[in-house]
Amino acid sequence: MKKVYQKSDNDCFNSCIASMLELKYEEVPVFRLMGKNMFDNACHWLLAKGYKVRLSQPQRGAKYLSRRELLSFKGDVLAGLDMDGACHAIVVNNAELVHDPISPDKEVDMTRILNVTELVKL
Repeated sequence: MKKVYQKSDNDCFNSCIASMLELKYEEVPVFRLMGKNMFDNACHWLLAKGYKVRLSQPQRGAKYLSRRELLSFKGDVLAGLDMDGACHAIVVNNAELVHDPISPDKEVDMTRILNVTELVKL
């Protein structure tokens, strides 16, 4: 994985995708500016790149994914982190932080993962 850092606010998702696919920051479109649904825009773009997207949410009634759920994913995954009401994208592997596109030494509360997005090569 090639670590790509944010260049502006609200592009953590794009930076994580660039990191996971080992692309330059400029090679990933700004999905939130492409239309109404950022996630759908990303899914269409990733499909054209040869990836299927699988989104996983916490079990019914839970707000966050458990450590056991995080451990069930193999390889690098994009995780949505609750940052006091705002969602921030990070890259996780084996329930551990691999990359935070804001800062390499920022502390992350891994008990506040809202969802996980897997990129599956077709």
